[in-house]
Amino acid sequence: MQARNLLAKASQPSTPVNFDVPVGACDCHTHIHADPEKFPFFSGRVYTPETALPEEMTALHKNLHIQRVIIVGVPAGARGRGAQHRQGWRTELGMCGRVVQASGPLNLAIVDGLDVRDSRLTNVPRRYNAAPSQELLVIRQNHQTGERSMDFLKWGLIPYWCKDPKGGRKPINAKAETVSRLPTFRDAYERRRCILPIDGFFEWKAIKGQKARQPFAIAMKDSSPFGIAGLWENWKDPAGGEWVRTFAIITVPANELVGAIHDRMPAILHREYHDRWLGIEPDPNDVLRPFPSDLLHMWPISTRLNSPMNDDEALLEEIRLSIEDT
Repeated sequence: MQARNLLAKASQPSTPVNFDVPVGACDCHTHIHADPEKFPFFSGRVYTPETALPEEMTALHKNLHIQRVIIVGVPAGARGRGAQHRQGWRTELGMCGRVVQASGPLNLAIVDGLDVRDSRLTNVPRRYNAAPSQELLVIRQNHQTGERSMDFLKWGLIPYWCKDPKGGRKPINAKAETVSRLPTFRDAYERRRCILPIDGFFEWKAIKGQKARQPFAIAMKDSSPFGIAGLWENWKDPAGGEWVRTFAIITVPANELVGAIHDRMPAILHREYHDRWLGIEPDPNDVLRPFPSDLLHMWPISTRLNSPMNDDEALLEEIRLSIEDT
């Protein structure tokens, strides 16, 4: 049932409802927790970027008279250090979850300087606005054979030990400063690191007096693909017994360029660090540093990017901002 239909059935509860949802463009899974007897049409509902629109999120807040909000996802342009999840897990609000992966598997594997043996993937969609919950190409290394492969993994990490039949909160990123210590990430950090090869990523800037945040695209000045440090997991769905492979990316403090609009950025790996990151070294944290600003280019783009339903090359076209928006 779509959110619009749910709104028509919404009542006005007199008791608090835990409504785990970011207000704004929804970048990852969002869960509604309500009394299953009083609100059966809301309880357990999961919204993804494909099903939730910003206006629907705001409308649901108003119709349910929400008294408590817990952020478990990353709204477009979110800032802050994070939010405490109701189960004690921490949700990182370090960066916005949208990337470009459009070069094709062979280019992403070879141009990125990685010896990926099997790059025979065909019919790979070009993604200009890839969002969490979607499958993206990720490079991994088999520590027993040393071979590297590029496979589709779903964005939103599910730890192998997760008992939640829905996979838990599925974080899309982890801070470099805490990734080795937090239970959700530390085992994958030590044993299952990966690289997300991309052509660019996006961040949002809050504009005074405007509700919509202004998106910016960030890429290499020479337009070459590059790799983001990530973690991956293999989780067995307790319901059907299916193995689900997922990943999350790592963020670091923003460099001077990105820092003009956001306080975090993805951990871009220098090519000389690819081998270390994919290897067996247990704690290569020194490679997780802000990438030099002088090698990157950042430009404003259309707010069409705010909806993950828009996924076309025209999203990358530079626009001219008014003086008020700069």
